[in-house]
Amino acid sequence: EDDSASTSKKIMLSTEEVSSLERRDQVIERGIATFIEVGAALHQIQSQRLYRQKHDSFEAYLASRWNFKRAHAYRLINAYRALETIQDEDGKNLAESHVRQLVRLPEDQRAEALRRAKELAGKETRTAKHIQQAVDAMLGKTKKKSPSKSSHAEEDTNDGGVAAEKPT
Repeated sequence: EDDSASTSKKIMLSTEEVSSLERRDQVIERGIATFIEVGAALHQIQSQRLYRQKHDSFEAYLASRWNFKRAHAYRLINAYRALETIQDEDGKNLAESHVRQLVRLPEDQRAEALRRAKELAGKETRTAKHIQQAVDAMLGKTKKKSPSKSSHAEEDTNDGGVAAEKPT
């Protein structure tokens, strides 16, 4: 995808820099797919209690084996579980940041949020911010004026985070 419009000044990279960028882009592409695989693996370990041989709890396994906090593991699990139910209308995999916003909604409302986010994006690439705005609107969260700031300042009533819920 050509993102030359994002910068007004084009800078030529050396051959080494181009090669370095390509390697980093490949890592990012693998990482986007990997978070889904990690979430799936964690879900299976947790749901099947495969940690029992060496650990008393899933949380103890996470801390000992992976140095993961409970919240991080459950964000990955929730993202994986959400992707099981979401079919992106563009046929493209959603990024973890997109899924983090979508899991705030019930499963039956997620496709609608994607549709609304696509409308918000218009001809631009749909981003997590577009999805957050669509989800906020569906949840009835709006921006309100903060009394302690100027009349043009806005305060976002949504923290943008997702509570790490234990999968059922």
